[in-house]
Amino acid sequence: MFRRDFAIFVHLLASAVALLGACQSATQPGLAQSPNCQREGLGLTNAERIEACTRVIAAGGADDSTAEAYFFRGTLRNAVGDYVGAISDLTESVRLSPRSPGGFVNRGNAYMALGNYERALADYDHAISIDQQHAVAFMHRGIAFRRQGDLVRAISDYTEAIRLQPRFEEAFLNRGSAYVATGDLTRAIADYDEAIRLDPNYAKAYNGRCWARAVLRQNLGLALDDCNRALTLSPGDPASLDSRGLVHLELGNFDHAIADYDAVLLREPQNSDAIYGRGVALVGAGRTAEGQEVMDRAIELDPQVAQRFAGGRYGTPH
Repeated sequence: MFRRDFAIFVHLLASAVALLGACQSATQPGLAQSPNCQREGLGLTNAERIEACTRVIAAGGADDSTAEAYFFRGTLRNAVGDYVGAISDLTESVRLSPRSPGGFVNRGNAYMALGNYERALADYDHAISIDQQHAVAFMHRGIAFRRQGDLVRAISDYTEAIRLQPRFEEAFLNRGSAYVATGDLTRAIADYDEAIRLDPNYAKAYNGRCWARAVLRQNLGLALDDCNRALTLSPGDPASLDSRGLVHLELGNFDHAIADYDAVLLREPQNSDAIYGRGVALVGAGRTAEGQEVMDRAIELDPQVAQRFAGGRYGTPH
């Protein structure tokens, strides 16, 4: 898989939209009797919270309380990778509460996780038709467009999300990723700068900025600092190791590049970009025959990988 997709980040629990706009009152049946369903930060596992939501649903009660229980259970199922179950729950939630955009956004997230971008886009569109100020819906729709390869509409949606919510660091991250894909690395770096300003511990933004600086072949020392910071915040992250491998290639630190690509491949043995980068590093270190063999293996896995590296597309030599 192409490593730069690291920034297409779907935060399934980040909609920040209560389904009905407020928590239920203490006298309302359902969620009020099982607050573990909706509350985070109580030391409960997702499985325990799902069980709590199931108890609320089984108990019945007012439609709005049941709709919220389906919403929270569906969102939690998204988080644990049960996308089919999430779609079922969120479909019931929006049936009971059809004017609540959060259910459509989170169901769209589940469809997107399954690769059904058309249905995901339909849900994001519906959420936006209900609430045209819904920054999260715009951002997630941008992610769906990005995954379809429609960078123009992706950037437009990320920009609208930022206009609606100027401190939305995830939108800056994702727009930066889209700018990288268009080759506009200066704008990408500006967006990563802003994401880091908003969240100084945002590992993905440091990684993105490291990569963009490496491809731009400018400020390689700062690029290395960014990758090291990303790995401090997210130790062992394959995307950041891959980016740092590229920086080391640019700096001529071939042994360090090989070590980083080896670390990536321990976690992702079929990562063609890391395999090819390792081959380039081996050639640079004087191990030409071995390096060429490794690059050939990468091309067998992904015939496009050489083209991505050719002519310095990733900053590497021919």
